[in-house]
Amino acid sequence: MKLSMYGFYTSSKAMTIFMLLMFSPLVILFTFKDILVEKYVYVKSVEIVSEIERQVIINRKRAIRLSEVILIKQLDFDCGELDKKILSDRDLLPATIRVLQLELKNGDKCSSLDSPIKINHSKLIPTAHHDLFISTTINKFPHKRQILYIYKYQGNTFTSLINRSVINERFNEICFNCFKIDMTHKGLPTVIRGSANIDQDAHKYEYERDFLLNIEGETFEFSISINAGDLLFEEIQDELNLFILLFGLFAGSMANIIYLARLNAKVSHKRVIALAIKNSEFIPYYQPIINSISHEVVGQEVLVRWITGSGEVIYPDSFIPYAEDSGLIVPITEQLLDKVYQDLDHLAGWSSINIVAAHLEMELLSKWFEGKPTIDKDKICFELTERKRIVNIELAKKEINKLIELGTTFKLDDFGTGYGGFNYLQELGLRSIKIDKMFIDTIGTDDLKRNVLDAIIAFGKEAKMEVIAEGVETKEQVDYLANKGIFLIQGYYYANPMPFDELIEFYKTF
Repeated sequence: MKLSMYGFYTSSKAMTIFMLLMFSPLVILFTFKDILVEKYVYVKSVEIVSEIERQVIINRKRAIRLSEVILIKQLDFDCGELDKKILSDRDLLPATIRVLQLELKNGDKCSSLDSPIKINHSKLIPTAHHDLFISTTINKFPHKRQILYIYKYQGNTFTSLINRSVINERFNEICFNCFKIDMTHKGLPTVIRGSANIDQDAHKYEYERDFLLNIEGETFEFSISINAGDLLFEEIQDELNLFILLFGLFAGSMANIIYLARLNAKVSHKRVIALAIKNSEFIPYYQPIINSISHEVVGQEVLVRWITGSGEVIYPDSFIPYAEDSGLIVPITEQLLDKVYQDLDHLAGWSSINIVAAHLEMELLSKWFEGKPTIDKDKICFELTERKRIVNIELAKKEINKLIELGTTFKLDDFGTGYGGFNYLQELGLRSIKIDKMFIDTIGTDDLKRNVLDAIIAFGKEAKMEVIAEGVETKEQVDYLANKGIFLIQGYYYANPMPFDELIEFYKTF
């Protein structure tokens, strides 16, 4: 029966898991909140710099175009009614230019306002385009300084005063009065935009960038320094708190849903496997092991197959991990042993059966043999898989020694890929290894693991161990192994795993 949400949360352990999964995302997010704020500020700073760069380029281009358009309008250059009308035409004047003023060579002035204004500016920095100069108004307060573009034409001067409120409004859209921006054209006083003063008692953020602006082939140096502090942190923190709360709870909920789904899947698999054990649906398939020199069958490995009530064959990879995690691998192995026991008199050589650490630590194999007093024990051997680590080496060693005294033998399966390896060979006294298919597949390739294969073979021969190669599929692999002195071969090259009846036929025709 699948677990219900209610049933799951009734145990204290399950409640602990629920709490951890539910609130861990929140804890993690709040722990790294300051880092998130820093990242947010950086992203916004880059955004502001890009916006300023874009505005500088646009403003310069507009100042040039505006002066050229007004000239086309054919000013009288006397600051009379026509000149004033053209200068104050709002269709011509973009929002980024607050005032456009004409100063005649005789000193008379007129502007886009009702009356001309006095504009004191710093030195003019020449540009390379259409007699255009850039400057700033003179003011001891940098945040009140304004950028000017001055265009000279036949002794007359057009002055475009850039509207600082446009860019200030853009900053305030991001965060009201949170940013202080220092902008400097090379050779001109610094101009400050945004808030003139930023509180930085608890938090201080700075971002500075120097770069070359290129406008229609003209290159000039420009630098921007952005400062932010407590107000920005508080604003972002308020936004992040809500985001973290919502996202954290969502992530926690999803983690619990996934966990419950996997838990229910485990319970479902366990229930189905237990039912299959009850119905004796696990049967042995045999894969012969051949001596490649004598071409004799020396034995076979016993491989489990799940044959469902409908006749479907389910392969081990689909159920063994669930069986091992739930402890059901033990009764499956016992069921397999009982069926091999019935076939044993008809099997050639020895038959090796896969076992896990639990079989040894719980002394299950010696207990099984106690009920089989007439069994020819040297016809059964065991392959220790390394998917689960042996926890109690002493108990395992005791069980192995007891079985060896009875006449059985042990092999270490998939040597070189699991937990124990050389340690198992030394601690448990095993004298036979099986080389995993992963290494056999490197034969005939440049794979670096082929050096591992050669090392395993050299070790086995040096230690005078029985060495079996599994997963052998080609004649090239058989020949390579034979040249290395390995003659016990298991794999598709000679035979696939097969049920008992087919194995008997294989004996007759091999």
